[in-house]
This record gives sequence, structure tokens and C-alpha cells, in this order.
Amino acid sequence: VMTDASDSVDTDGRINSYEWAVSSGGEFENVNARGQKVILRLSQSEQTVTLRITDEDGATTAIQKEISLQIDSDGDGLSDRTEKEIGTDPDNADTDGDGLSDEIEYQKHGTDPLDSDSDGDGISDGREINELATNPLKSDTDDDGLEDGDEINLSTDPTVPDTDSDGLEDGKEVDIGTMPDNADTDGDGLSDEIEYQ
Repeated sequence: VMTDASDSVDTDGRINSYEWAVSSGGEFENVNARGQKVILRLSQSEQTVTLRITDEDGATTAIQKEISLQIDSDGDGLSDRTEKEIGTDPDNADTDGDGLSDEIEYQKHGTDPLDSDSDGDGISDGREINELATNPLKSDTDDDGLEDGDEINLSTDPTVPDTDSDGLEDGKEVDIGTMPDNADTDGDGLSDEIEYQ
């Protein structure tokens, strides 16, 4: 951390020294009589820095300042402190390995950065967002009675309630035994909806 006390003044004389200490009770170091900028090395993300100024008469005054650094060891956009608070790995940008960074999950999508499949539908959050355009927080994105993972396995569209546009929602077709990706399951020229009614 770069510190600078060069704006300090002694109204009845001159300043003899500027001394810096990191953490409460730490030893003063980096004595700089000119008050130039000093680089202090912090070993933690939050520490107290104390500046002690001594004038030509030997009078001293000390000023303390809490310094909080936003360290992001894995470069995912979340500080290490936040990652520790929410339980993610500060050294792994994608703790759950789903293809979304911890920051994107936590701050943008509201998905669980500790669970690769937040809605439990059998599809990773990353695939739902990046490939399928399904909702990673809702197991049945299109509300047709089939979970998104089941729709992928059946080759139906998890974002369209009636994939084959025959008037029957995909979940209903699975329940009654017709094919949700074929409007005329038995090939007789009548749509599944007409035959079902």
C-alpha cells in the first residue's frame, strides 16, 4: 500500500520524522523525515496503519487508519473476503465447476456457486445459461410438466411448452404416451391433440 503524509504541517516549527506501523501495537518502521510516499506491505486484507509524526521539539502525534484491501486471488470478481463469507474457494474462480465464475453466479444470476446444478434438473447452471437459455433456478423452465433435463433427454425444447405444436404440452404427451416431438405420433394424419380429445 502506498502511503503519503507529505501534507502534514507543524504550525510552530518543522516536522523531524514520519514513522509508520502496520497493525495495532506493531513496531514503527520506514522512518521518512521528508514525508515522502512510503510503501507498506500488508500481510492481511484488513489491517491498521499508524502514522506517528514527531516535530523538532520532540512532541508526537499518531493517526490510525483501518485499511481494507479487496484481494481477489482467483480473479473471478469476488474478493477473497466475500468468498470466505459465502463458502466458495478464493483460489478457484469456478468453485462448483459448472462453467460460470463464482462472481457471475453470486452477483448476476443468483445461482449457487457451491452447486453446479442449482435447480436440480440434471443440467449444469453453466450449460443452462450459456447453451440452452433455460432458467438455472427453475427446474421446468417452460412449465410444461417436464423438467429441463428430461426434455433434453427426450429431444424436446425446454423453453417451449409444446415442442411439436400439436396443442398438447410436452409433459401431458409423456403422461398419455404420445411423442412430444411428433405432432402425429401414430402417423394417421390426425394430430395427437385431436385424437386425445
